[in-house]
Amino acid sequence: MELLGVAYDGISAFKLVQEKHPDILLTDIRMPGATGLELIESAKKLNPNLKCIIISGYKDFEYAQQGLRFGVKDYLLKPINQDELLRSISHIVDEAKENRTTLDKQVELESKIKDFSQETRRTFLKTVLGQKQGTDPAKIVQLTSDLFRREDGILRGTARFILVRPDTGYVDYTIDSFDMLLDKTTEMVKTDFAVPGTELLAEVSRDGIGVLICGDDIPRTQLLKSANRIREKVLGLRDLFRGATVTTVICPAATSAEELIYNICNARLSMEDRILFEPDRIVELQKTSLDALRSNAAVKNEINRYLEDVEENVRLESLSQFLREARERILSMDHITGAAIRECTMSLLSFILKRLGTMDGTLEKEEVTESFTVLYDHCGSAEDAFILLDKTVCDIRDAVFENLKNREIRPIKFAKKYIEENKGMNISLEDLADQVGFSYNYFSSLFKKETGKTVTEYIQQVRIEAAKKLLLEKEKKIPEIAALVGYNDVKFFTKQFKKTVGVSPGEFQKLFYEK
Repeated sequence: MELLGVAYDGISAFKLVQEKHPDILLTDIRMPGATGLELIESAKKLNPNLKCIIISGYKDFEYAQQGLRFGVKDYLLKPINQDELLRSISHIVDEAKENRTTLDKQVELESKIKDFSQETRRTFLKTVLGQKQGTDPAKIVQLTSDLFRREDGILRGTARFILVRPDTGYVDYTIDSFDMLLDKTTEMVKTDFAVPGTELLAEVSRDGIGVLICGDDIPRTQLLKSANRIREKVLGLRDLFRGATVTTVICPAATSAEELIYNICNARLSMEDRILFEPDRIVELQKTSLDALRSNAAVKNEINRYLEDVEENVRLESLSQFLREARERILSMDHITGAAIRECTMSLLSFILKRLGTMDGTLEKEEVTESFTVLYDHCGSAEDAFILLDKTVCDIRDAVFENLKNREIRPIKFAKKYIEENKGMNISLEDLADQVGFSYNYFSSLFKKETGKTVTEYIQQVRIEAAKKLLLEKEKKIPEIAALVGYNDVKFFTKQFKKTVGVSPGEFQKLFYEK
């Protein structure tokens, strides 16, 4: 305990209180300049926790009552008993210590609760952002309600979700440069969206930087000002990151975890739409509902029907033309969305790779898909997305053809092997062309050029050669042999055999046995 000062009038005493910030004030009632009660009233306004003791020669009940109203801890009458004064001060000190301990515990508890709430919110945000794009928000609500029973651990006041996506474009994309831009933008987000009275979380995901702000709601104008400031800073980095862009999606305030989940899902879908618009946009979303988030289903169904219709028409020799037609058809659909374009390009890639995989079993389809997906995430427009798809599949097609050529299993070789293995079946020329991924006309022309025979002539040759071998086996009859090599009509088989070999099947057998 330390004596900070002594004053002989009320005004000087108040100045000392202002300068020294004491914990305990001892004062008389009657003093020049200001009474002890006036001093206590003024001092308490500066420090409500100030402990006051009145020392007075007046036994006036009214003074004592007024002092109690001001929070005076003790009222001692003159002449002062030293032991009594020390006991009073000691009691105040003990009380202050106890209050300080309680306060420290309260601060510690509040800090732990805050840390727990912050960690709960972080886990909540990671969980929602980690769900597959297009997942029904109702399912996410159910999932999170199972994980986070106490909603007050997630929200405090209102919650704003903001999604910020910086990018460099797929042409200039490298992991190192994008990660550096992402780190710089994350720091901007933490600084520019920080507002007193709120708690901010920033979580990086595939969609961008997810920002969750809980506490007092932030005015729309302030959010827009912060978003514009971040945009200016990112665009100012173009000397380091050529073509740098940033898209920001601002959600409305949410007052429940369910509403917040709908906002996050809608923001992710809106971020996918960035390839349909000009870059460097700030998008403000309105209140969302489950029906609004499900409106994407109609477009997806239309695209799925279209893909089912065109899958059989994919020709490997004219992929670029096919993809141009697909792009025009898809972008002309009503209510097309960025998420639908992603699904469509992934589906096109999938069945083109499947077709190429039938020709070359060494093709690493998963690796190609993963590489395409990474670059697709950095496409700045629908045009970029289809250019990337065209380049990817055409490069892979050419690599497959080159690989087959080097291994001497070119597409025509594959067709020959297919005919040999299926000679006893009804081989459709169109199906055979599909097996190697070419249109019928192109395949027929290529086959004739490579073999000197039409596909029909080659099939006929393979069947007759197989029939000649079978005719040498005594136990097989001619009708059985005809069926085994793909002829259901024995007369037609006999005619074709004689036309090719010069003798009928029976005569061929007879000549062999006579020898």
